[in-house]
Amino acid sequence: MGIRKKLYLAFLLFYSFGLQGQPFVPVVTKMGKQFHELELTETISLATLSSQTRINSNVIRKENPSLKETMVSGTKIYLPTERADFEVIARPKETVFGLAKTYFVSVDSLYAWNVGLQTEGLKIGRSVTIKQGIKRLESISSPPLQDNAQFVKDSLVRTIRLFDFNDTIIYYQVNQGDKLSEIAKRFLVSTQSLKELNQLKSSTLTQGMKLKVPIFKEQTASVPLREIPLNTTSLVVTSPVKSKTSFVQMLPKPFDNREVKIGVFLPFSKDSLRFPLKGLQKSAFDFYMGAMIGVDTLMEKGLRGDVYFFDYKSDKESIQRLISTNAINDFDLFIAPWHASDAEKLNVFAKEKRIPMVLPVNTGSKNLGSNEQLYFIPTEIDVQIEMLAKKTAEIGKGKQVVFIQSEGAEDKLRETQFKNYFAAYAGPNDRMLDADVSRILMYLKFTKPIVYVSVSMDKNQVVKINAQLQGKPNQVLFGLREWTDWKELNATLSNPSNFYFLSSTCFNYHDKKTIQLHKKFRVKYEADLSKAAVLGYDVMVQFPSWYFNFSTPQSGLMTQFDFGKTVGISHSNYGLFLCEFQNFESKITSNVEWE
Repeated sequence: MGIRKKLYLAFLLFYSFGLQGQPFVPVVTKMGKQFHELELTETISLATLSSQTRINSNVIRKENPSLKETMVSGTKIYLPTERADFEVIARPKETVFGLAKTYFVSVDSLYAWNVGLQTEGLKIGRSVTIKQGIKRLESISSPPLQDNAQFVKDSLVRTIRLFDFNDTIIYYQVNQGDKLSEIAKRFLVSTQSLKELNQLKSSTLTQGMKLKVPIFKEQTASVPLREIPLNTTSLVVTSPVKSKTSFVQMLPKPFDNREVKIGVFLPFSKDSLRFPLKGLQKSAFDFYMGAMIGVDTLMEKGLRGDVYFFDYKSDKESIQRLISTNAINDFDLFIAPWHASDAEKLNVFAKEKRIPMVLPVNTGSKNLGSNEQLYFIPTEIDVQIEMLAKKTAEIGKGKQVVFIQSEGAEDKLRETQFKNYFAAYAGPNDRMLDADVSRILMYLKFTKPIVYVSVSMDKNQVVKINAQLQGKPNQVLFGLREWTDWKELNATLSNPSNFYFLSSTCFNYHDKKTIQLHKKFRVKYEADLSKAAVLGYDVMVQFPSWYFNFSTPQSGLMTQFDFGKTVGISHSNYGLFLCEFQNFESKITSNVEWE
């Protein structure tokens, strides 16, 4: 698999594989330094130039102090060069001497870095390693500006991927029976882009042929989100009563219209990248693709700045290395790693630097809670239990509530927590009966509505409870979101189900707004939408919108948050949906449906 080093991409993603055949901008020496000497052939804005060259506009101004926001054809601009390690693919008529001259390295060095190059010669299609060569800038073009043009479409948010994943080219060796359309579908690209990139006149493939495979991106419009009304009815504790949690409502920081810097840390593990992707790697790439659509939305909403993607499971972008090299000192927001040890390292750094950090997934770490800069998207189980008790007291008012006690000692602490919270939230005339699994059949004889509750994490116990209650009229079960992840429960649960839970994330393919995002996702990536992709979209759009306070607060397609805190600790998410588990899917509901 081809891996290209340290790839920087502008918002419109100019892929180097698509530009290899285009002429490079000349490199000249000026005052002892090497620069790309770019002569404009048409009128272009500074923002567009910054986007297309992947060079910050402040850097461009520094080297060209007389530049204006709009530059006319014929203007000469000097852009700083950058040296890096990367790979190039030999094209027809290319020579070793030509490569050395193009990338400003010596011929002897090329021979030293590439075993067999000197004896075998440079063959078409060969991957050539270049170390600390000048990254050449391809000739750029831009549509001419029109009179009274609005610069809304300029790249106000740049996307910078610092991980080494080759989003430019993947190399695939054709096997017997492979079809071009099937390869395109497997790697989420169009058949036409494969034909153009590989200069194929037809779709016919030969066994052993090596195909260059891009990951293609197109511009798409953003997806409309749900606005959160100012008089939100989320499950927020507003006052300290009995044993209820007391916290202060968190307000977003004032937005000062400055450029922001966001770092997203994902476990791509490019050092061991294998296709087709599976497990955590696939979830990471799905999250990334959803986040990229979210970045589009942020740009349209007016946020200015840079978004960086780091592969924290690679050697070069590990959390420790990023910290030790001061690479992430000046960021305004971190979207945290998914692994406990990596999240803990970054959490210590974020706390020291006072950089806010949002956790998109549950890492399982118990060592994160003392950072006032930390925000949880998944609601911790302790908060879930409190909010579940509050909701049970609300739904169970005037009905019988039955608490199903666990047979396991490990559930006792959660059960005690739930009972204390229920006592705090329930009315003076409301009471809850205790029962074990064996007594459920006795309660089923009653015709009045009954609300059953369990906070057990014993899979066998939970399966037994659901087996007895599913499909029974006027009987509903309140439980934990974690149950929905258990294959043991999904394998035995038949429909209709009467299981409800609270969660800050509730994913439903059939939601109208999710369907809209799914359509755009297929257009962009030719792949089906996943839960991880929607989470990436929601987190990328929601949290920066709220934290930097630059637009109306939003509730995402599957994610909601409402942050509160107790002094000295992190911010828990009290923005919980009431979710119904039905037809093996979760859907957001406003109330319990009684038969």
